[in-house]
Amino acid sequence: YVNCIAGRQWSLPPLNVCYYSNNDPMGFKRKRIILHVGLHKTGTTAIQQTLAASNKLLQNQGWKYPVFTDGVRNRIVNHSNPLYTLFCDNPGGYLPNLTVGIDGELARQCFARQLEEELKGEFNLIFSGEDVSSLPEAALKKLAEALSGHELLVIAVVRETYSTFVSTLQHRIHRGVHGLRLEVPSLWENCARLARVFPDLRFLSYEKACLAPGGLFSTFMEECGFDPKPFSVSRENVSIGNHTARFLASFNDYYPLIVNGGLNSRRPQFNVYDLDFDDAKFLLTEAEFSIIDDRVRAENERLSEVTGLTFRFSDNQAFSDSSPISAALAALLLEKAALMPSALINHGFRYISEHDLASEVWRVIRPFPPVTRGLPRFWRLDKIFQPRARVGEF
Repeated sequence: YVNCIAGRQWSLPPLNVCYYSNNDPMGFKRKRIILHVGLHKTGTTAIQQTLAASNKLLQNQGWKYPVFTDGVRNRIVNHSNPLYTLFCDNPGGYLPNLTVGIDGELARQCFARQLEEELKGEFNLIFSGEDVSSLPEAALKKLAEALSGHELLVIAVVRETYSTFVSTLQHRIHRGVHGLRLEVPSLWENCARLARVFPDLRFLSYEKACLAPGGLFSTFMEECGFDPKPFSVSRENVSIGNHTARFLASFNDYYPLIVNGGLNSRRPQFNVYDLDFDDAKFLLTEAEFSIIDDRVRAENERLSEVTGLTFRFSDNQAFSDSSPISAALAALLLEKAALMPSALINHGFRYISEHDLASEVWRVIRPFPPVTRGLPRFWRLDKIFQPRARVGEF
């Protein structure tokens, strides 16, 4: 691949969607391209990692799953990064570019050179990036035109609205984007926009694919025209516990990842999994679901109309226990947070106080010096009382 070094300005022409077309004077060879556009939370990571690890197998069949670099990350297998960066209006504001600190325009030039090389290469190509489904229609049209000189198959895997929402909400809380925000995104609008730009788009049901013999990956590969049997499937299920997610949602309200379009310098860096203190699955409570109930059911109806698939909310859906965090879990939270940046244990005390557990938790944590050393000023070491957190006391 092209050597992309952060800080170096390439002498590339501005990105022109016809630059990659067979009509270009460079005359790229027409090839077959599979474009997997997500959607989000439909097993995309497993598909991407499996294909990237199977390039030798793919190349023996005349195909390739490209691996990109932006000069900072040397192995980018999620094509959301290059494709969104290339065709969005503001690559500098794209979250993956923000989090690694790379200049958006530099990343765009870097990815453009690599995409050019792949389109000039000898192999048919598979691209997979769930963020493609979030691109505005004008950007999708640029992507479609960029690939128009080739035989294109576009596939979107679609999941029922409520399960997508819960999985997405946990992911965004995990990433630090926001707190417990009960706003249902419009999946049907994403699908309708994709269908307008790619009229031959194929929709697959995530739920049916997971239940099919061989599961999601096998269903996807068969839709692409491959025998899935030779592939060794990567299985990754990254999640955090229910109360861990709820604590982090509260933490994100005080220390969001993004402030005024840039990274929040006040937010500490830490490994979320080192903090995870709860193994219960993250779900909404019935009271929380009641806020979005009508929207979920309406969204499923529209999603069914647009995709030709059937999506329904199950009335037997499980919900989270509505009980607040227990004293035992709260003590475990403090024990783990004590080994992390101080903002986390400070917020742990704030969070526990908001749940009226200070006295009970204090009796549990007193024997543990690593925890008590991190006590903020509004906790007293000489007596037990019910404190009320105030932001200015930290």
